[in-house]
Amino acid sequence: MSRFLIALLMTVVLAGISSAQTPVSPTNTIQEALKKKVVRVGGGVTKPQDALDAAYREVSRITQISLAVALNQDALGRALNAQIIAADKRFSDLELALDRQLITATVRYVGEAEIQGLGKVGAKTKIRAHFAPAVDYVEQAGEPAQFRLRLAVRELELQDVTITRNQNRIPIVGSLIDATAEALADQVLKAAAVLLSTLEFRAPAGVVSALSLKKKESKKQIVSWEPEKLPLQLKITALAFIADQGRFFVLAQEGGDAQAAKSEAVTPEKVRAAVAALLAKSSISWLRDGDFSIFVNAELPAKIVAQAMSRGPICMNASAPEFPAKFGNKLQLPPTESIDCSPQKDCTPRGGCDPGTHCEQTNDCRACLLRVAGRCQARGNDPICEARKVGARNLCEAQKSAKIAACTAEQAGEKLKCEAQKTGERLACESFKGLYDGVRRTGKEYANVSSKDLAIAGSARICLTEAALDPASLRLTAKLTIAGSANAKGTVSFMPLNIGHVVCIKEYSKALNLTAAVPSQSIQIDTTVRLVSDATSAGVDVNVANPVRVLVPFEAFVEQLAKDDNFTVSCPIPSTAAKVRVATPDRWWPREARGIIDREIPPTALDLDVVQKPVSATGLQLTGKLKRTDKGFGGTFKATSVQRIAAFGSNQ
Repeated sequence: MSRFLIALLMTVVLAGISSAQTPVSPTNTIQEALKKKVVRVGGGVTKPQDALDAAYREVSRITQISLAVALNQDALGRALNAQIIAADKRFSDLELALDRQLITATVRYVGEAEIQGLGKVGAKTKIRAHFAPAVDYVEQAGEPAQFRLRLAVRELELQDVTITRNQNRIPIVGSLIDATAEALADQVLKAAAVLLSTLEFRAPAGVVSALSLKKKESKKQIVSWEPEKLPLQLKITALAFIADQGRFFVLAQEGGDAQAAKSEAVTPEKVRAAVAALLAKSSISWLRDGDFSIFVNAELPAKIVAQAMSRGPICMNASAPEFPAKFGNKLQLPPTESIDCSPQKDCTPRGGCDPGTHCEQTNDCRACLLRVAGRCQARGNDPICEARKVGARNLCEAQKSAKIAACTAEQAGEKLKCEAQKTGERLACESFKGLYDGVRRTGKEYANVSSKDLAIAGSARICLTEAALDPASLRLTAKLTIAGSANAKGTVSFMPLNIGHVVCIKEYSKALNLTAAVPSQSIQIDTTVRLVSDATSAGVDVNVANPVRVLVPFEAFVEQLAKDDNFTVSCPIPSTAAKVRVATPDRWWPREARGIIDREIPPTALDLDVVQKPVSATGLQLTGKLKRTDKGFGGTFKATSVQRIAAFGSNQ
């Protein structure tokens, strides 16, 4: 509900309260008159025992603290006071008191009042307010998750009234007593009730409401993510707040099964003992210290990341401006035995020749064989029908046999043709193998191929799918799918060595501009993630160690050499070999001669901040450091007012 609607509702409620008041008899002092003007809203002040019982009931449901926030009454009072002054400068100096689940406050009013018999005069008074608090957990896109404290006014009363004109105090005696009390109740208490009902304090819960996947740029690569944000929805299963001994606590459990609430009449000491036990279980007794303190359980970051990653694919669009891929290799002719001339073609006929035709005749030949006076006297199988069935079956079987014979003959012909091709390929390969063996016997190393400026540029899309993260073991399993393209540019030099000097006249260089392939890949990931933290944030660091490789097809370079007239002049024999390489199947060549340059691209990494150091709360600036503890992340912080609070109001 908006603050405007709350204020409007309070105005209507208070108007009803005012109209229901009955005339009172004259009183002797202004204090006595003011006591009769107490305003109660929504059933009045919560009974102390009811407040204690409600607090214990909620605390007893929590098995383990996932999130906790605490602040002292001074810091909370300063934050609320800033709201009051910003809304209505006639009200200021709010002072809170938190004890035994009851929240009370005093606030100063310095302004004007219209009093019967006096007219418009200056008025100073202190208002005492009783509140009923309510707390909920709020996740709002673009903002850290928060705990929201709302204060509902339950009772208001006036104290310490001073009436002035021209800075001179006016005695309130006689008929002015009731007139003054009536005017202040109608004009000041109603305004205070509307104002105080709009008070709200939001404290950062320490965790984000969405995981941000930020764009990263460096000299090596530019990375952007889809989606850029992964929304979160924490399941708060138990939430309790404690207002006691000058401090306000919010304790929350995320997920899991909350315990059954314990409903019983309790003492303040029993509530304090239950809270102390929960704090001790998480080793966060320090939550009682500082202006503001916060705690996030260590299991929560991984749990949040696991929840977010399980919702769908997370894709990285990466582009590499240019990263070097220089190389230098001495070319060795692989062993002759590595050339495999074994036939690879399978000449087994594909499928059988059974046409799948069924020749059974299923016609029903039962009929009436004898009729007398229009009635059937004898039934049986019609012989003519039975004869037709036999003929149809014989014809079907004959056609079926003909199809099988034709298919078998066709398959036999195809197999003979295939076997002839296999034999031809094997003989061609054996012939090439013999030629290759003769060349190799002259020396294994024949050239040095190198590039000092080869660079790869391009882009890739890498998606994590079917991701599952175990919060306990921090084990991540997922599938990594990769697709993309790249470009390789540079100068490749061919330097003859040994036998190369015989077959090449001089060194040869050629500029390359080739398309490199990032082949579609599906890599199964099974790795671990780690929790990371510093003074400002904590989260999960996901590094995918599985290699992602760019393949530069060196055979394309060979093709260019085979077509280059200069290379033919410089190295006539390797030129011929290049032409042979282009013209022969890949499988004839050992892998080393297939010429694929293999380079890894930078690894995939996600740095997911889950816990954030609180920097501000409503009306407060927070300073301090986020620390890692055995049980989680947290710290104590000093709170200073965001804006300077105005001095106590001027006299009238």
